[in-house]
Amino acid sequence: LLNLARTCKSLRQLLMAKSSAFVWKATRRQIDGLPDRPTDLTEQEYANLVFWPGYG
Repeated sequence: LLNLARTCKSLRQLLMAKSSAFVWKATRRQIDGLPDRPTDLTEQEYANLVFWPGYG
């Protein structure tokens, strides 16, 4: 999802919107062993933290 969100402005706006959190959450839940998301991060921020090199 991170790579897809970075392909063009319209996909970024769609996938980074708060209303798209359910997509990120569903994707996160498919990854075995991934720690729970900290409550102070959005689903999108957590994905960036875990999967994007150099973030944070």
